[in-house]
Amino acid sequence: MGKVPPVKEYRLTAHARFEIERRGIEEAEVATVLSTPEQAEVVRPGRVVYQSRFERGGAFADVPAAGLRGR
Repeated sequence: MGKVPPVKEYRLTAHARFEIERRGIEEAEVATVLSTPEQAEVVRPGRVVYQSRFERGGAFADVPAAGLRGR
């Protein structure tokens, strides 16, 4: 479906804030994933999933982020 542009501006919903806290993800990591993702995939029109891995204590943790486009 073509290259997905990075996200420079975004808004975290209450659900997103709950999930990043529950998963122990830093908000700065979410910003990094959205601006420079390792992977980005259009999962349906208007919705993109961005993903990157971050090292934590010798292990890697996936940090997924979903974005809505065109709204």
